[in-house]
Amino acid sequence: MIAVIVASLFWLLKSLIHWYIFAEVEFQLLPTDANEFWMRVIIFLLIIAVGVLADNRAARNDAVEKEKREIFDATVSSSQHVVNNLLNQVQVLFLDLDNDNRLSDEGREHLEESIREGKDQIARLSSVTAIDEASIRGSVR
Repeated sequence: MIAVIVASLFWLLKSLIHWYIFAEVEFQLLPTDANEFWMRVIIFLLIIAVGVLADNRAARNDAVEKEKREIFDATVSSSQHVVNNLLNQVQVLFLDLDNDNRLSDEGREHLEESIREGKDQIARLSSVTAIDEASIRGSVR
C-alpha cells in the first residue's frame, strides 16, 4: 500500500516538475509524449515491485521469528519440565538425608543453594524475550 502511495506521489511530483520547472504550457497528469509516459509507467511499476518484494520479505522474516519463538518456547518448556523433575528428586533425597542426620550443615546449605540457583536459572531462561545467543546464554549466568 505504501509503495502505491509513493509511486503515485512520484507520478504527481514528476508532472509538477515538468509543469513548474520546465515551464510546460499546461499541467499534464498523463503526459502526451509517449517516451515520458512509458518511462513513468516503468518507474511506477518498479516502485510497486520493490514494495511488494519488501512486504514479502518482511512477512517471511516475521514467520521465521515466530517459528524461532515457538521452538525456543518448546525447548524451554521441555527443559523446565526435566529440570523441575530433577530438582524435585533432589529435594526428596535432601529430605531423606536431612531426616537421617547424614547431611552436614555446610552440605545442606550447599544443596539448598544449588536447588535455588537451578530454579532461578530456569525462571530467567523462560523469561527471555530476545531470542538470540547472547540473551539466552546471559539468562543462565
